[in-house]
Amino acid sequence: MSRASRMSRASRAVRICSIGVFAFATPVGLSGAAPAQAKLGLQTAQGVVRPDSATVISEFDRQFAMDAFAGNIAEVALGQLAKRNSRNEQVRRYGDRLIADHQAANESLAPIATRYQIELPSRPKEEARATHEELERLSGTRFDRQFVQEAIRDHEKDLDMYAKALSELKNPELRAYASQTVPVLREHLRIAQQIERSQTPVSRAPQPAPQSPTASSTQRTPDPPGVTALLNELSADGYRVTSDFSRAGTGWIARAERNGEEVTILYDPQTRQYREQRR
Repeated sequence: MSRASRMSRASRAVRICSIGVFAFATPVGLSGAAPAQAKLGLQTAQGVVRPDSATVISEFDRQFAMDAFAGNIAEVALGQLAKRNSRNEQVRRYGDRLIADHQAANESLAPIATRYQIELPSRPKEEARATHEELERLSGTRFDRQFVQEAIRDHEKDLDMYAKALSELKNPELRAYASQTVPVLREHLRIAQQIERSQTPVSRAPQPAPQSPTASSTQRTPDPPGVTALLNELSADGYRVTSDFSRAGTGWIARAERNGEEVTILYDPQTRQYREQRR
């Protein structure tokens, strides 16, 4: 065989081998690698990066997580306020319960939010902050009464929110969180209602006989607006109302007793504030 014939045969062998290698590489490098990537995600120097899980969270689910977290922060703050401002052991124990349970709720909720890239709030909503500021100015029995009323309102609203959430949440982890939290909220509401019932009920003292029109410069009229809340507040502060409220100018007055002394209560319905005038 001539030298030219041997070189032509070798060249055909290289071309055939190259075609064979390309044919072998194609199914592995093109069709074989894609399924592996779909299962494992993109490879990086740090390891496997999974597909973006935030895409499975609906806007409703995201908002619920944010609202629930803010609500838990607000309840913890109210529990801490009860510890500072109340001397009532029932109220203080209830404050401890709010702190422990709502902190635990947020500890359960935070990892779920992290997994689904939900940006959680760092403080309560504006309405809750306003309520907190109002309660912060009170103390003693006035604080206890107002605090318990707010706790009842808050937990009734929370239970409504969670009931709606359980009917609409799509994410299974958030549904599980809501299901576990509802019994805790119901127990908080029950305790607050029990404390409210244990507070001293308000009753009026026996009313004296009506005075003649000439016996007083004030005109007797029906009770002022918000009289029930006013009587509760007076009772909590140690007053015993001994007469009906009567109109006096733009305000109202009534007689009362406190610590064995007779006083006159002057009430302004516009500000919902009263002051005492001793005789």
